[in-house]
Formats: sequence, C-alpha cells, structure tokens
Amino acid sequence: AGGQFGISWFFADNLSLDVQLEQWGISQDGPNAYAIGPALLLRWHFLAYETWSLYADAGCGFFYATNPVPTDGSRFNFTPRVGVGASFAITDTARVLTGVRWLHISNANTSTPNPGRDSLEVYAGLSFGF
Repeated sequence: AGGQFGISWFFADNLSLDVQLEQWGISQDGPNAYAIGPALLLRWHFLAYETWSLYADAGCGFFYATNPVPTDGSRFNFTPRVGVGASFAITDTARVLTGVRWLHISNANTSTPNPGRDSLEVYAGLSFGF
C-alpha cells in the first residue's frame, strides 16, 4: 500500500511529465518495510475528451526503506513501472485518476544479491488543476 503526492506539467497536447513523492508500506515474508522516495512519470492521454480520458504512463523512481526489500535484497531500490488508466472530471478543476500498472522493485545490481519483486499496482487518486 502507498500514497503519492505529485505535480503534473502538460508540456504538449495530451502529454504530461509528473514528479511524485511516494511512500510505501511493503508487506513481505520477514520484516515488513516502510519506504519513501521520488518518481518521474511520462503520461500520454491517447484518447482525450473534455470530461474523461484514457492514458498510458511509464516512469521510474527510487526509494529507501526501513528494511531490505525483498527481505534478501537491499534498502535502496529502483521502481520502474508502466501502465494504463483513465481520468474523469468531477468538477471544472478536479479529476479522478484510476489505473493499473506493472511495478518492479530491485536494486538494479547496485548491491548483491539483486532479487527483484514484480507487483500489480492498482491505484486511484485526485488531480486538481490550477
């Protein structure tokens, strides 16, 4: 489980660059972990209408955890991800975003061993325009 706070910048029609600060509560065999770190995402709204859109996104981040993730891994890990989602307008300045992503967690061979963890990330959130 986790939470994110981010800022999106639409640098072209239907293309945004998102910077996020993420926190994770990681349930695993052995000691569970709490982690925090930044992530960068590129999001393409490939089907965009005034009140809703479908999008694809991809990005990567990293985090530092209170315990190794996975338990035989390291505390510092990278988090590449790719997925699809939808956004729905709920007011003139607010949207609901929901989607699903493949999320990989590993230390990218920065230490030994390098066990990876693959997860399916299901998310929902609010976006406010300003």
